[in-house]
Amino acid sequence: QANLSKDLQFISVGDSNHAGDLEYMLNRTIEIYINAKYPTIEEAAKITDQDMESPEWKKDIKNCLSVGSWSSKDHAEFLSNCIGSAKEGMGEEKATAYCECMMSKVESKYPNPVDAGNLTKEKLNSPEWKKIIKECLDF
Repeated sequence: QANLSKDLQFISVGDSNHAGDLEYMLNRTIEIYINAKYPTIEEAAKITDQDMESPEWKKDIKNCLSVGSWSSKDHAEFLSNCIGSAKEGMGEEKATAYCECMMSKVESKYPNPVDAGNLTKEKLNSPEWKKIIKECLDF
């Protein structure tokens, strides 16, 4: 198995101010792809070096890069709002980790940020979203 945390470490050390440079956008695109294809940590841990070199994987990444995604402004706004709300209950460091995880999950489900704005409290209380929220809290 590939060492996922080592292979994907670049995600957390990418452009931390989310200024939208190419490196950050490539990292985010790959992260979104991985979260969509492997929605849980357990599933992602099964990724092998062979998977990462497969034609399917390479094709999917190429397709991800050609599809529009959230802008750096969308990322910054999501993180600012989320961290601002969450930090009172869990501290800023944990809130940042949680919100970055949630941003990735929300963006993978709603590639268009306008659609993400329609995520209601009712949807967030669904079993699917409760599971996602728990994964990000446990991350």
